[in-house]
Amino acid sequence: MMARCRNPPRRYKGYRIVYPEKMPDKRLGGINCYAAKDPYWGLPYPHPCGTILIDPNQGCPAIRATIRHEIIEKTIMEETGLPYKEAHRLTEKIEKVIK
Repeated sequence: MMARCRNPPRRYKGYRIVYPEKMPDKRLGGINCYAAKDPYWGLPYPHPCGTILIDPNQGCPAIRATIRHEIIEKTIMEETGLPYKEAHRLTEKIEKVIK
């Protein structure tokens, strides 16, 4: 496991980044409001949609990558209405191109 990020970002491109002590599901590195509310996850999300939850037990590069992933995924879901699984797959394809 990587060392935790000492100064993780609290804001990124207008989004508020929150690092909960415990993620809503232990399989998650991060989650956005659209993914949380999708039937696949069906998780409570008591935050405004401009907030992204990130697992704090990651290194800084992983946190930055997860934040970008969640923003892309949220945007796809919001603008296209695609369900989580399809938006997640599309986000992964986009990430391969922009790396």
